[in-house]
Amino acid sequence: MLPKGAFESFLKQSISIKNWGQYFTPIRVVRAIVEMAKDNIKIGAKICDPACGVGKFLLESIIMKLDQFFEVKQSKLIPKITLHGYDKGLDENILKTIVLAKANMLIYFSYLIKQNSKLTTEFSKLFNECFILKTNSILGTLAEPVGSPKGGAIQIRRM
Repeated sequence: MLPKGAFESFLKQSISIKNWGQYFTPIRVVRAIVEMAKDNIKIGAKICDPACGVGKFLLESIIMKLDQFFEVKQSKLIPKITLHGYDKGLDENILKTIVLAKANMLIYFSYLIKQNSKLTTEFSKLFNECFILKTNSILGTLAEPVGSPKGGAIQIRRM
């Protein structure tokens, strides 16, 4: 498993805010906020981060109880908590942030994956369902214009 902070160190060295147009919340701030909310993070909870970046708020909120929130029974991965992370991309970096969020999730789940190495397809499906690039503009894109089934403003739905 990678040492804590390795991913953040990589991000700080390889991503400039100017080029990405995004700001990443320092891990100390993320952990302080998660600490304040920890009593509300229980089995059955639904957590949504509408500007997830690389997924730190979602992942830090579950890491201490990962075994409880994601159980493996009879060769099946059973999520007992729902995570939704959405983000936007810039034209030149359309998928990078979400790819990094999924890579970050891989790091956080590495010991669980190692213990259940035959379930890589199920873990992959979970990662793809948790982190979604909704649109690269709140007004839609040429690929997904406003009014199309996939395009338009970021869709907020009740959970």
